[in-house]
Amino acid sequence: PAMKKRFLIAAGSVLAVLATCAIWLNGNFTPPEDSQDPALYSEAEYESEEAIGGFEEYFEMKANDEGVIPMGLYAKWSAADEANMVMHKTTSGLIRGKRYLGPFKVGGRTRALHVDYGNSSVVFAGGVTGGLWRSTNGGSKWKSISHQAASLHVTCISQSNFNHDLLMYGTGENRGSGSGIPGAGLFRSTNGGLSFTQLSSTATNPDFAKVNCVEYDGDHVEHVWTGTEAGLFRSIDNGNSWVKILSLNVRDIEGFCCGNVMAAVEGGVIY
Repeated sequence: PAMKKRFLIAAGSVLAVLATCAIWLNGNFTPPEDSQDPALYSEAEYESEEAIGGFEEYFEMKANDEGVIPMGLYAKWSAADEANMVMHKTTSGLIRGKRYLGPFKVGGRTRALHVDYGNSSVVFAGGVTGGLWRSTNGGSKWKSISHQAASLHVTCISQSNFNHDLLMYGTGENRGSGSGIPGAGLFRSTNGGLSFTQLSSTATNPDFAKVNCVEYDGDHVEHVWTGTEAGLFRSIDNGNSWVKILSLNVRDIEGFCCGNVMAAVEGGVIY
């Protein structure tokens, strides 16, 4: 009888746990007051907790019109993740021989990548917090060439079609990090990228605090275009001076023959 009693107690405990799980899955479970899972809060409860930062952003992205994140979304997210994994396994064989080239142990988003026009073994890579790096063997090894520069927030790089010793890179990120990361203008090399010098024309000019793109002209050796958060600029003396052409946030530029250039600006408009 004692053994039977213990068995009944254990069975009852298991059923209670299962019943609790069933209630939870049906969305009727009330979480404990000290729970920190943002998915278990209503908008009002969340605000009463005076949560800040990540929770606030989480709710803005995930909450429905009633200010609640439905419990059932977790299952949908998990299913979507599994489907993505299956798709990756199915398509990964299409690209063979993939290998991470680095630079290693350097944080930040890689915004700039350029293969030298005169030597395909020379590659430049620029990171938002890692600066500019140079490889002379196709990416097997890298060397930092801007670790003592005024800014390590590299966002773009370009090389002259006519004189491969001329390169220029821009600094300051306009996207991907909240309000952005200010840089220190443009930097120029006259020795094939072995070293770079900050351009005094952009060093303290607020119009060049966040450089999105830079492009050497296709017709003139010392003509350069650059797009920043403040506008589109043109230089006819290799960056020593600049003239503003357009007063909009220029995201990308593409140069053509005869001094023509196409500029994509914030808002989906092309000039």
